[in-house]
Amino acid sequence: MNIMAWNYRVMIKEGFDGDSSFGIHEVYYDDNDNVIGYSINPAVPLGESEKELKKNLTLMVEALKKPPIPWEESKAVDAD
Repeated sequence: MNIMAWNYRVMIKEGFDGDSSFGIHEVYYDDNDNVIGYSINPAVPLGESEKELKKNLTLMVEALKKPPIPWEESKAVDAD
């Protein structure tokens, strides 16, 4: 996978019982801005400083301003 860019995005995962769950994930894009993958697990706000933590939280809040991306198991990648 040749990752050109990434950001946080809200993902929607449909359950077998018709319920949906939402989470913020890291989403990876190719050089044409096509989604090529995303983290299996939702992102956790972390930082090596308070300033970095605030920056990550700000990026996560920005994800809430965009439409959710439907979950496709085939695009989930282990980002850890």
